[in-house]
Amino acid sequence: MRQLVCFALALGLTGPALRAADAATARARLDAAVAVLQSPAVGEEDSRRIRADLAALAAESPVTESGIAARYLLGRLRQIEEGIGEPPEFTSLLSEHPQHPLAQLAAVKVILRRLYAEGPETPGARLQAAEQLGRVVTLAALRCDFHQAMGDAYIFHGDRREPALRHLRAAEALGIPSAAARANVLVQIGELARLTGDGAVAGWSYRKFLADFPRDLRQQIVRDRLADSGGSAP
Repeated sequence: MRQLVCFALALGLTGPALRAADAATARARLDAAVAVLQSPAVGEEDSRRIRADLAALAAESPVTESGIAARYLLGRLRQIEEGIGEPPEFTSLLSEHPQHPLAQLAAVKVILRRLYAEGPETPGARLQAAEQLGRVVTLAALRCDFHQAMGDAYIFHGDRREPALRHLRAAEALGIPSAAARANVLVQIGELARLTGDGAVAGWSYRKFLADFPRDLRQQIVRDRLADSGGSAP
């Protein structure tokens, strides 16, 4: 879903424009590639055809919105089908168009791969590299995704509670569009704050959850947590 949102934001917003007929044709070619990405099973022949079409589109108009989108999709196909964590298409997009929504989406995809890829890299090195790359992500929706990913990663890689709490609070402040995800993050913030001794943040997060999600099945558990910490429910 986030990928489709970024295409809606990106196509036609910035960069040299194509004439209407060319733009419509390019969009149809991009739509075909997106369908491949969303399909659970794609044949080798279809994949080769889509890749060739995207490569041609990128070569024809590399700095138009359609060309940038084609480069992004080529990189994403390399990630999915070849297991390449940081495809060259993503590297070039980040170098040439760092503020473009699809370049920033590429950065988030690279970060997610880097955080959980197999290999000898230490958890600390993975987290540090992800923090560094995350600096280029400035679009609010994607920065929210980045913070959520980092919050989860800090817990996964050694239960590092304080940086996890910092990232999850930043995600919540940016506005998490999914109600289910926001509810989960509020509970996570409350628990991490409680475990790190920040009673004020824990109480705020618990009360926010109780007020905003009255039908959630975790209501009683959160009420008990709030009472144990000396707070009162809204």
